[in-house]
Amino acid sequence: MNRCGLVLLFSFLLAGCNETQELTVPVEPRASESSATISTASAPQGPFAPRDDCAADPAAAAFTAELKQVVAARDADRLLALTDPQVMLDFGGGAGQAELRQRLGSSEYNLWDGLDRIMPLGCAIDRWGNLVLPWHFAQETRLDPFESFIVIGTDVPVRSRPASDAPIVARVSWDEVEMAYGDDPTPSDASGNHWTEIWLQEVEGRDRVGGFIRTDQLRSPIDYRLLADKKSGAYLISVFVAGD
Repeated sequence: MNRCGLVLLFSFLLAGCNETQELTVPVEPRASESSATISTASAPQGPFAPRDDCAADPAAAAFTAELKQVVAARDADRLLALTDPQVMLDFGGGAGQAELRQRLGSSEYNLWDGLDRIMPLGCAIDRWGNLVLPWHFAQETRLDPFESFIVIGTDVPVRSRPASDAPIVARVSWDEVEMAYGDDPTPSDASGNHWTEIWLQEVEGRDRVGGFIRTDQLRSPIDYRLLADKKSGAYLISVFVAGD
């Protein structure tokens, strides 16, 4: 399923979960160079580098500031206060604040860790006014989100084999890479680091290149994402899901 299909499916399921408030998840064009960034002093570079498009909206800025404090404190009560009563939690019918509270305490879901990983990855406001975390989920992608990763970092080395001392064949910053399906797509090295075999797409000035990136420097485009819509002037979390 391509990115557009994923978005349409997501919107359809969300409409079924909340008949009184439909939240649409559109595909947005990538932010221009003039978009707000996470740090003006040392802004990360790359097509999917985190940007904070929410800072200009006082309600969105207040929501994200509160959410950061809540996540750092692991405060379930305060998180529920930021959540819609019918919050969507998966694509199989899981929903509601009571279910969210239960999952927050479950090692099966590791929701707090998922929120930890989302918070540094920027914030988008789509054309319908929905708040989207992480920023890259609101952007259009070239590759199939089910068969690709986003590189999390600047000048991340792509190595010829799964080892920290292997030759570097390319570097990539906050961009998409394609999954490779080798005999062992996620090998470990002698130091216990896990690696993922990938392909870099051909672009101007670079041929298609295969290699290995440390797994902790990759993120699935359909990993945990959070969406919030504005109700009575304040944002409430309407969706917190992973996968499809």
